[in-house]
Amino acid sequence: MINNHEHEIDLQEIFIIIWNSKLKIFSITSLFAIFSIYYALSLPNFYTSEAILQINNNEKDSGLSSLTSNLGGISSLAGISLPSSGNDKTMYVIETVQAREFLRHLITFDMILPNIVASKSFDSIDRKIIYDEEVYDIDAHKWVRMPTKNKETIPSYLEAHKFFYMNQFKILKDKESGFLRVSYTHVSPEFTKFFLNLVIQELNKLTKEKDLKKSMQLLEYLKDELNLNQVKEINNSLNNLIEGQLKTVALANIKDDYLVTIIDPPFIPEVKSEPSRALICVLITLIGFVFSICISLLFHYFSKNSQKKINNSV
Repeated sequence: MINNHEHEIDLQEIFIIIWNSKLKIFSITSLFAIFSIYYALSLPNFYTSEAILQINNNEKDSGLSSLTSNLGGISSLAGISLPSSGNDKTMYVIETVQAREFLRHLITFDMILPNIVASKSFDSIDRKIIYDEEVYDIDAHKWVRMPTKNKETIPSYLEAHKFFYMNQFKILKDKESGFLRVSYTHVSPEFTKFFLNLVIQELNKLTKEKDLKKSMQLLEYLKDELNLNQVKEINNSLNNLIEGQLKTVALANIKDDYLVTIIDPPFIPEVKSEPSRALICVLITLIGFVFSICISLLFHYFSKNSQKKINNSV
């Protein structure tokens, strides 16, 4: 009972201290509120464009997957190693577009690296990106930032990937539909659409070139094996494999959307996705309010303890 009574007295004392310090608390909180407004307004708008993609199972379309499976036993007897038939390329797409090497390829295109690293804000009237003048001189098209211990004047693809690309680009698999949802966030709404289209375009292009190269190598290999083997059944199987690879080559040459098909294309966003300025102001103001209460209580108890020490010394 005594402890509860003392605790109640302590709370009452705290409320009295807060009430007596209301002007100080109001002043500090107001300063935080003003700062929050200034800070929130100083932040640039960011826009997010999105797209929905469907994976194309080209091996299944060409019939090579089932053919490889059916002829696996025969080919193993002949000592021929056939390609695997994995049809689920979702993880391949996700890992490829998030890879450092893929970004290294993307920044070979004009102004991609400056737009990723040096963009500061967006002029909605002139519809142009404003660049950080301490990093990139847009008039001279030249990098001007001062080199440091870990950073060169021209940003490396590793720096762009770690500090910018992975924060701006997102790709997720929809568990229900199996489609891929990709998004890109940037200060320029127009660049978000352009960049997503570039990612999809180059993903299809690079994958097609890679598969074409493998198919041509495999065709040469199968033709050599056809000339070396005299067993009729094996030769028939090899001919079927060659036919399947020719279908793969033909399919790759006529399809632009080789690996992924766009279900819902990228768009130019009309509304910013971040920052939430109202939320920023509320949070900073709340921090200021709590901070002012703590300062008032600390100041009161510090003064109280100092007075006790003076009285005791007297």
